Amino acid sequence: MNSLTIIIVVLLLPGAIGSIIFEKITVSKKWNSFKFILNSVLISLLSYLALQGIFNLLSNWCIEARELRIWNVINMESIPYQEVFYATIIGIFFGFIISLIDNRLYLYRFAKLIRFSDLTSDENIFSFFLKDNIKFIHFRDLENDLVYSGRLQFYKETDEFKELVLEDVSVYRNTSEGELYKLDKIYISRPKDNIIFEVPIINENENG
Repeated sequence: MNSLTIIIVVLLLPGAIGSIIFEKITVSKKWNSFKFILNSVLISLLSYLALQGIFNLLSNWCIEARELRIWNVINMESIPYQEVFYATIIGIFFGFIISLIDNRLYLYRFAKLIRFSDLTSDENIFSFFLKDNIKFIHFRDLENDLVYSGRLQFYKETDEFKELVLEDVSVYRNTSEGELYKLDKIYISRPKDNIIFEVPIINENENG
């Protein structure tokens, strides 16, 4: 690995950290190497552009206007660690902001609002459904003839299973009336088939 390669790897640190945050706190399948590298490059570029903008803005008051050294990476002889450090902080911020946009489906909602697209997201409907600001669900386990009603705390989908954590749970039978028992919290893992998710109508006056 030559010195230029090492410099480029270090300069991509802001994007790498931002991409790790983006991948870990959004509901998505594991990224391949190409997607991770592409996101790292894009977030790094955004971070350095933002840092350049901050330097330009501050030059009106307290610092001398200058271009970042990273724009001349081909002729760079040493790593501008200060610039990388500041850009990494910005990259972390971008990682959380992009994750928020993805988790709240703002891009898809906007596209649908302007009638540009009816796509839900690049994920399956299950993930889209539970991202839609849902707080309380009925989870129907058809195989075991049970219904779990509770507040949705966490959820995850793998290639084979759907996993949920519910709190303030009431358990019922699918085929009969009457509550069986209550639970403070429950972890549920089931195969993808033979389960149904429902969102009940909540009386806001009864729930504060």
